[in-house]
Amino acid sequence: MSPLSPPEKHNIKARVVSIPCFEVFDAQSKEYRLSVLPDGIPSLSVEVMSTMGWERYTHEQFGLNRFGASGAYKDLGNLIAVWDDNHISIDGDTNVAFTEDVIKRYEAYGWHVVSVSDGDNDLEGIEAAFKKCQEVKDKPSLIALRTTIGFGSKQQGTHGVHGSPLKADDIKQLKEKFGFNPDESFAVPQEVYDAYNKHAAEGAAAEEEWNKLFAKYGEKFSAEHADLTRRLTGDLPEGWEKSLPVYTPADAAVASRKLSEIVLSKVEGVLPELVGGSADLTGSNLTRWKEAVDFQAPQTKLGDYAGRYIRYGVREHGMGAIMNGLAAYGTILPYGGTFLNFVSYAAGAIRLSALSQVRAIWVATHDSIGLGEDGPTHQPIETLAHFRALPNCMVWRPADGNETSAAYYVALTSKHTPSIIALSRQNLPQLEGSVLEKSVKGGY
Repeated sequence: MSPLSPPEKHNIKARVVSIPCFEVFDAQSKEYRLSVLPDGIPSLSVEVMSTMGWERYTHEQFGLNRFGASGAYKDLGNLIAVWDDNHISIDGDTNVAFTEDVIKRYEAYGWHVVSVSDGDNDLEGIEAAFKKCQEVKDKPSLIALRTTIGFGSKQQGTHGVHGSPLKADDIKQLKEKFGFNPDESFAVPQEVYDAYNKHAAEGAAAEEEWNKLFAKYGEKFSAEHADLTRRLTGDLPEGWEKSLPVYTPADAAVASRKLSEIVLSKVEGVLPELVGGSADLTGSNLTRWKEAVDFQAPQTKLGDYAGRYIRYGVREHGMGAIMNGLAAYGTILPYGGTFLNFVSYAAGAIRLSALSQVRAIWVATHDSIGLGEDGPTHQPIETLAHFRALPNCMVWRPADGNETSAAYYVALTSKHTPSIIALSRQNLPQLEGSVLEKSVKGGY
């Protein structure tokens, strides 16, 4: 399962982040692109237009959280969201639980909004809406598409058609209404096959052209070509693990969140694909290395598109979905920080990480009950048991410096598994017999 095609609540943000991911990678590669342009080699970049559609999402808390984040990162002009506004939820008309003005909400987020009043029939209006949105380059766009659920069936416009199969007589009259033979099932007109085959051929030709361009690029810029090839496969640079810190029992006791910060500061220089962030807890999670630049639109003066640190705000689930999108897009290795107890807010996103087999790393600090005045609300009593029970999710709880390095080693080299690294605020002594080679086994 891809995180770009999972349950709808997660799909939205994973789609949203495929655009920032492209911006990060494209900004990092600009020095390569500019150097080859004078020699007649076109840009290696691709135009990314991410379009997503959803039905019930606008009145879920996840939507408030995630679309607010995407609005905060301006210039996401390649993002178009289509809201299937059919006024129906599983419990009935959306008015039973949802009465707000969605269009005004998204305008308040800073989105460009276009409405199509007849999404059932007005194909020209839908096409015009897309063209209008494609002209807007400085913000994401929302197409509010008013539709009728189950259009054409006897139950159209009711919640009864939402999750129930149509009866045989309804299917028959529906086929007749739209010009199909009622006695045929799964009949696809030849022109549909032809259209898809045409697109497949065009895609194959475009891929072949890009591969030739990439090979030509490699002839002139072998080092850059090798690095990009490595990143596309998800491999890490040879010898990168030598940058991991090593400790002895004579070394001072250090909180494992600080040990984590040391690891990140050591490896970021040899792993250019590493992109980090925190859900509004940077100073507590210690997730930002000293020279890090924020990922922000340059005109904000807060960073630039080559930045490798994302300010997620208080959006744990959104952060998890973003990391899934980054990891699925490729060439990026994401990590994000929050308190261990608050990782639970992102349980759905982490579950999708495991199902989708993506490499996303959670820096989960403030493990244990010794957290000061916040008390039980911040104490992760059940959190470790919860995520240890999740298949294909690694949970690390390092007890000293070498174990912290080992946790990162395995998390960074596991291409198809998300990791949660639980870290303390309290100082931990460097243990006798603790070595990376044994720690990577999980127990010794």
